[in-house]
Amino acid sequence: VTSDAGSQAKAIMINTTWADSGGGGLEFQALWESYGPLTSMVSKSSDWTYEGYPDPTKEPLRCGMEPTAATPMWWICDPAGYMTQEDHLKIQRVLVHIWDSTTIQCPEGDKGYQVAVAIMDHWATNEYQGSWFDDESDKKKKTAAYFAEQIGNRWGIGNAGCGNGVLVLLSIKDRYFY
Repeated sequence: VTSDAGSQAKAIMINTTWADSGGGGLEFQALWESYGPLTSMVSKSSDWTYEGYPDPTKEPLRCGMEPTAATPMWWICDPAGYMTQEDHLKIQRVLVHIWDSTTIQCPEGDKGYQVAVAIMDHWATNEYQGSWFDDESDKKKKTAAYFAEQIGNRWGIGNAGCGNGVLVLLSIKDRYFY
C-alpha cells in the first residue's frame, strides 16, 4: 500500500496462494476499492500490541463490524475503518466460501481452511521482534510473523492439531503484508 495525504488510493489488493501438505492448493484473493485519500478513511490511529488487538468474534464493534442475523460471526478486524461495511461483507463472504469449499484431513475428520483478516495502522514499536543486528526488513518480517501467530492463536483460528488456520495481516503504516 502506498499512500500519503495527497495521493489517491484506487485499490488495495491481496492475492496469495499456498499449498497444503496433501498437494492441494488454495488461492485467496481480496480487492478493496476506495476513492479518495487513504488517510481520510481512518477513523482512529493506534499502535497495536498483539494482546490489545481486538478479536472480531468477541468484540465485533471494536473491529468495525456490526453483527447481523445473516453474519453473526466475523473473521475480519479493521478497527481503523479502512474498508466500508459493504467491503467487510464481501470479504466475509469470501472467507466463508473458503471455509465451506476447501478440505483438509484432520484428526477429527475433514475440515475447511479458516481464514481471518487483521488490518491495523501500525504495530507498537516495543513489539518489534529480532535483534539490533537485523535490518529493518528482517525486523518487520519477524514482527509480522509473531503478530500473525499470536493473534491467530488468541482468536482461535483453525482447529487444534489440524493446521487449517490462516491469518492475513496487513499493517498499513508499517507497509507490510503477511
